[in-house]
Amino acid sequence: MFDILRDRTYRHLFLAQVVVRLGTGLAVVALSLLAYDLAGNSAAMVLALSSRSRWWPVSAFSAYIRSLILMRRRASVFALKGRFVRSEKTGAYFLMGS
Repeated sequence: MFDILRDRTYRHLFLAQVVVRLGTGLAVVALSLLAYDLAGNSAAMVLALSSRSRWWPVSAFSAYIRSLILMRRRASVFALKGRFVRSEKTGAYFLMGS
């Protein structure tokens, strides 16, 4: 399992990822403590808003990106040759023949 760490480049990339993850975790804790220190009694609201504000791009763009992926997948499916059979159970399409 640790044989891959013998490769110098992979080892450096892996350790860099570990440092980034630790830094991100510490930043989240530090910002939460700062918000608690600054807000006092309304710390719960500040923490909720600050944690939610990190995820608004995901919420805002996930449906749009999903529709783009589905349109691309649909276009690539119909570009194949063959006969498509639709499963009644799952609704998925299968390519039969060539």
